[in-house]
Amino acid sequence: MTYDYPYEKGTTPEPDYKLTPNFRYREFFCHGIEPPEKYFDNVMQCAIQLQKVRDLIKKPIIITSAYRTKEYNAKIGGAKYSQHLTASAVDSHAKGLDIKIYLTYLVRYATEFNGFCIGNGISPHNLIHADLRDKFWVDVYK
Repeated sequence: MTYDYPYEKGTTPEPDYKLTPNFRYREFFCHGIEPPEKYFDNVMQCAIQLQKVRDLIKKPIIITSAYRTKEYNAKIGGAKYSQHLTASAVDSHAKGLDIKIYLTYLVRYATEFNGFCIGNGISPHNLIHADLRDKFWVDVYK
């Protein structure tokens, strides 16, 4: 299934706006802080990729982190040049689906994501990091 860009380029929607059938713009905020307008295309692309997987698995996908401010990223020990800083990454998990199976769906069907990191199943890393980087990359949270 294909999803179109829902908004006029150069503008951003209201926080509750549905970017795709299952994802709202506010889900990509950093503790209530909206990503800068220049990163909206990245937010939209992440939402579209997650929606592709959501359509297949028919289970809710929970976003635990998307855009991050520099301050919040530093506070949690995020990478200095994290993809989250440009809203090009999303950490998530699918309700009721094993994390490794969820990763398989993201790699196989969300074709715009190239960077992946799998959580080791121990909180807070029971998630998959997926990002829009140019080169394929896979890692495991330690």
